[in-house]
Amino acid sequence: MNLDMLLSRGRPESYAYMYGMLSGMNARLLGRAELESVASAGGVADAIASLEKTDYSAEVASLSPALSDSDVERAIERHFMRVYGEILAALPEDDRQAFDSVILGEADLKNIKTILRGLHRSIPQSEIKLMLLSGGVPAGITDRMAGAAGIDGAMTFLSAFWDDLPRELDGGLAGYRKTGRLVPLEMALDRSFMERWLSRKPLEDYVKMKIDSLNVLNLFRCRLEGMPYARHIIPGGLHLSIQTLMGLETLPPGDIAASLAATPYGGRLTQASARGSISVALVEQALEDSLEDETGLMAMVRPLSVWSALAFLQRKQRESRQVRAALLLSGRPRRKDAARKIIG
Repeated sequence: MNLDMLLSRGRPESYAYMYGMLSGMNARLLGRAELESVASAGGVADAIASLEKTDYSAEVASLSPALSDSDVERAIERHFMRVYGEILAALPEDDRQAFDSVILGEADLKNIKTILRGLHRSIPQSEIKLMLLSGGVPAGITDRMAGAAGIDGAMTFLSAFWDDLPRELDGGLAGYRKTGRLVPLEMALDRSFMERWLSRKPLEDYVKMKIDSLNVLNLFRCRLEGMPYARHIIPGGLHLSIQTLMGLETLPPGDIAASLAATPYGGRLTQASARGSISVALVEQALEDSLEDETGLMAMVRPLSVWSALAFLQRKQRESRQVRAALLLSGRPRRKDAARKIIG
């Protein structure tokens, strides 16, 4: 753990109320048994009923057994934004804009990449939607993106919502049209979002951790796809310098995890590599888990800080995605098997 992160203690008294509120919210997070109850319910009505005594009760009360996918998406979006709004209101006022930019933007970035990957692989819209998070881009927009005829169509919907999309994305999109490779477009998205967030205090260290994880992911992707790595490094990481990363560029993918053993990412990457053949999906999940591990550790060490809010929102995002997917699956065949995969 970075010593500066521990010594920079901020204004703990400003977070006392928020910490007390989060203690109650953490107690209301759904456990595995509750999530399985929703996912394995006998039908939509039973799935809704299983949520009526949970923190989702206000949002599911108006749902009917004849609900549509969009009804579910809007209900879960309303729930997450209600909880998020309560946390935002409890934060010191000068932290709120940074949270809006980074936390909702982080979900948006994941959603955009999930949709682009789904379209690239011709995954049905209904399946793409199971994997989406609640973010700043409304569910109606992500729904249309997921149902677009292709990558260009999805980006057109996005640009209509965000009229200030960075110009770097044009190059990534042109590269996709030319080569059929999604990697350059995703890397352009990553870079544009990180550059927007890097000066967002008090979340600067969290963003730097995100940059580290993206740089490691891009290292694996470049090695696996035979792409030059140097041009895809995002400057500004917390634990890994550009020099360190460049020193790993020529290593086989299986050796990269071992070389990062002393970093916060080494443990999860080693576990992923022990499963056999390393894939981008395994590396990406390992890095997301590493980021949650480090955020959770910082929340334990500095509970009266922004880290407690970050750690809770990571857990809440995961839970919201699982509940959305469980509801969408509740009236479908083989839902129990699919639910187990989503709940993990």
